[in-house]
Amino acid sequence: MRNLKAILIVLLCLCGIHVQAQQLEIKGLVTSSEDKQPLIGATVAVKGVPGRGVVTDMDGRYTLKIEPSDKILVISYIGMKSSEVKVPKNGVLNVVLQPESLNLDEVVVTGYGNFSKSSFTGSANTLRADMLKNVPVLSVEQKLQGMTTGVNIT
Repeated sequence: MRNLKAILIVLLCLCGIHVQAQQLEIKGLVTSSEDKQPLIGATVAVKGVPGRGVVTDMDGRYTLKIEPSDKILVISYIGMKSSEVKVPKNGVLNVVLQPESLNLDEVVVTGYGNFSKSSFTGSANTLRADMLKNVPVLSVEQKLQGMTTGVNIT
């Protein structure tokens, strides 16, 4: 009876090793092409498989376990062009992302919503930080009071 238990335990352990050996581990670093700095919070995911991905750490490094059937990884970051890369055979994938230049129109933010500057028909004013920095008051509300016409802060 003892021998049977020992044999079963050994077989169960060997099955776990076999299942773990079917996963590949991909490691690497994601950096920016502009300044060669690591990208913190970049997403590294398997293409076409929702939920199978990781986010880079404070050093831009990541470790991702994938199945042998997974062929392409998608690396993305806000403000950078996404990159699709084949899974490397050696398990190391360092990626350099290119900046994506998008021109945004000027936007007016109100208490009621966001508008493009050309479609906004009301009155708007801009307060810059240099206008507020030399005002000796105790709170932000006191700084804003009286800086622009029609604004009452209570």
